[in-house]
Amino acid sequence: MCGGVQGLIHTVGLIGASLPDTPITTNLGVPSPVLMHQILFVASNVGYFIAGAAILRTRSSPKTFMGLALISVGVASCLFHSFQCAMPVGSPVTTAFCFLDSILACSQFVVFGSMCRQVLIRPTPRHLIGWPLAFLCYAHAGSYYTVTHAVWHVITAYLAYSIVEDRDALLAAPSTQRPGFTPALLIRRVSALVVLRKRQFHEGIGALRLKLQELKRIPKNS
Repeated sequence: MCGGVQGLIHTVGLIGASLPDTPITTNLGVPSPVLMHQILFVASNVGYFIAGAAILRTRSSPKTFMGLALISVGVASCLFHSFQCAMPVGSPVTTAFCFLDSILACSQFVVFGSMCRQVLIRPTPRHLIGWPLAFLCYAHAGSYYTVTHAVWHVITAYLAYSIVEDRDALLAAPSTQRPGFTPALLIRRVSALVVLRKRQFHEGIGALRLKLQELKRIPKNS
């Protein structure tokens, strides 16, 4: 069993060593050396599992996919940060799991953005405030990295759940928006405009004829 795990870790290390350097993998923060801090740091990923499970409660498409996708981010993040705490700085194993975590995390913006586009069009205050704050925490890789990156985990897990919650609220609320502009709607509007202009033209012709008839009835001065 141990040999199999060591072989797997060795394979992951080879993959990490073959990956190109990127700003994400070369500018990693260094977790606190205190064991309790590291435990709390890795445990901050629990938010992804809680948020994913909360999304899965209704088990309706596309929530099932979004819930499972968020849980997969939690798994990848736990693996990455566990090896980040256990391995030396710059370890190929850490690099490989960092790539996995980054790919899954970035893909969530596409997944949630495409499935909850209503929220992107009409963002609520918690998103307008929460996302800048989250990225501010993510950008810090200095001495407070253990704290700020843990806060990043908690905030993004909450925001991911709130995106789905806001989406449901918008879909459930009575629609006050104008209908979307579609080719069929364009054809109906053009047809209605043609009918209106045609009626106005005939009314104008009729009014002109009446005016001419009135002018003919006026006697000429001798």
